[in-house]
Amino acid sequence: MKKFFNTLSRRDLLNDTMDLLKMFGVKPFKRFSQNFIVDPDAIKIFLENISESDIVLEIGAGLGTLTKFIASKAKKVTAIEIDYRLIPILNMVLEEYNNVEIINMDFLKLKPINIDKIVSNIPYNISSLIIEKIVKEYKFSKAILGLQKEFGLRMAAEPGSKDYSRLTVLAQFYCRIDILRTLPPKSFYPEPEVDSIILSLTPLKKYDLDVPEEFFFKIVSILFMFRRKMLRKVLKHYLPKHIKKYSYGKLIESMDSNILYKRIYMLSIPELVDIAEKIWMNLNDRNIFK
Repeated sequence: MKKFFNTLSRRDLLNDTMDLLKMFGVKPFKRFSQNFIVDPDAIKIFLENISESDIVLEIGAGLGTLTKFIASKAKKVTAIEIDYRLIPILNMVLEEYNNVEIINMDFLKLKPINIDKIVSNIPYNISSLIIEKIVKEYKFSKAILGLQKEFGLRMAAEPGSKDYSRLTVLAQFYCRIDILRTLPPKSFYPEPEVDSIILSLTPLKKYDLDVPEEFFFKIVSILFMFRRKMLRKVLKHYLPKHIKKYSYGKLIESMDSNILYKRIYMLSIPELVDIAEKIWMNLNDRNIFK
């Protein structure tokens, strides 16, 4: 594998990609965000954490370029591809690998399966939905994901930064996020209009919540609708429009004054957990969030 990579070039991968598309008469679909990887250095990064005992889930197998390298290292690969036009290509490219299962369906409709690792160059247009499904429904030891750079930076952001958002809280509530590499448009064919980024997701021990997770994330979603406003103002003027039956006075009394005067985008996850728990404690009707 190492020797092969030393001789593999972007030109090789680009030519193979274009030849396959031409052979099968397939044009990349924009609605599926189809940008096929043609960068051997990027492929190396996707493969770094895969061992021969791993069962790997690949979301969006595309033309099988990454899939065949995963299959060369892993025990098994489950390759998910929504585009039926690409299934004949995958069958041909992966014909020699008996450890690959190809599933032609929408990943968002797939019931969770037993895996060790996740590897995916995620379609840009449904990145949020895929990330939410991965972190909430799947048990894995590592996920290596290619994403639109702007989206990836939001996942890895720190409190107080311009990129800190509801997405950040969702991702970092469940996982440690590490940035591995930025990829230019030429790493793909056709070239996207933006840079991409490769992230590593490592599951964390879950926060101890005294409220349902559903309620916590509902509160986070509401708060980040007003991310630049002070928490006190949001609790007084904006939260009641979404969560009507709670005791504002008791809620304010129960909270640390330092937190109350922070803007929403400055709040850490532990602080957001504390806020959600105190709102929950002061609800008059705990069924209203459903």
